Amino acid sequence: MNNTLSVWILLAVVSLIGSNALLLSPVAGEIATNIGATSAAQVVFASSLFGASTAAGALFLAPHADDWGLWRTLRFVMLGFALACFLTGSSTNIFTLYSGQIFAGFSSGLGLPIVYGLTARIAPKGRESVYLGRVLTGWTISLVFGVSGAALVADLLHWRANYLFLGAFAVVLAVLSHLQVTPDSEKKPRLGVQYRAALQAKGVMGLLACVFCFMGAFYGTYGYIGIHATQVLEQSTTQAGLIALVYGIGFAGTSLFDGVLDRLGPMRVGRVIFCVLLFVYAGLAFASQAWMSLLLMSFIWGGINHFGLNILIGQLNAAGAEYRSTVLGLNSAVTYFAVFVTTGIFGKVFVDFGFAYVALGGVILLLPAVTYLILGAKAMRA
Repeated sequence: MNNTLSVWILLAVVSLIGSNALLLSPVAGEIATNIGATSAAQVVFASSLFGASTAAGALFLAPHADDWGLWRTLRFVMLGFALACFLTGSSTNIFTLYSGQIFAGFSSGLGLPIVYGLTARIAPKGRESVYLGRVLTGWTISLVFGVSGAALVADLLHWRANYLFLGAFAVVLAVLSHLQVTPDSEKKPRLGVQYRAALQAKGVMGLLACVFCFMGAFYGTYGYIGIHATQVLEQSTTQAGLIALVYGIGFAGTSLFDGVLDRLGPMRVGRVIFCVLLFVYAGLAFASQAWMSLLLMSFIWGGINHFGLNILIGQLNAAGAEYRSTVLGLNSAVTYFAVFVTTGIFGKVFVDFGFAYVALGGVILLLPAVTYLILGAKAMRA
């Protein structure tokens, strides 16, 4: 099996899933007008349905992936995702749009744990963080396409073109995934769903709690930084899109240094990274009234978050290696549950107190994770 091709396929799957999750918001108004929805907010609700179905797919489908064969399952996930994108892109009413995004969510909930599990499987020993870092740069691609690219394609062609492109790309990835299936690549003991055993594995519960804090802080803050830029700092929508761009550049740029994690030890670096992340969120709060300062902090935020995400997923892969599909399914379920909980709470904070307090809410949410990583993570790799 060609490991380089495998990494590119997995990176592309992450990019595809992330793009679908992000591209709805920039074109929600156009979609609402085109399909007869009552408002853009009604269209954006499809993102909530996508998140809920992603969590459900991760919780109930992903634990079976090892039994089905990871590459084989990824092939069917991509075909399902393609159908979901084509359904979304051909929507003539809000219910068809919702159906497409629910179906895309189930595919994503199964697909992401498979991607992370395959990355751990194909990575040479001692280079796990480097390989995972490469795959995680798919989130940067999705930020650029999902936020900036979607609006451009909608202007030049049509909003439907975004989903037709994603659907066609998913078909290509399904074919490439099929070519990766070999007898050796699919050998795995059939353990079935092992929720209790997976949660009892040393370090898993603590790491999942850290995932909730880390992802909740990110999505809760990121969800309102663009609105703050346009409403408070009076930047244009295009200028506000620069936040996603500089965040993505920081996120991708840090991947050049993922080898440090393997050389020094992920958790040794991780304890420092999560402490620094507290100061990054505090910095976002203090920089919130100056546009250029906010952009600079967004760049730093992206760089530190890349390390943080790499460490959490890498350590979950290691701590729950025997029940990897179950553990990574729980990871995605916890992630999207965090999105559901924190975006609502942080939205109330944003309306009542402003973005600076939203960012400080990120600090508060991260404190339990920092405490655990410093004091309680004895079972994880140094």
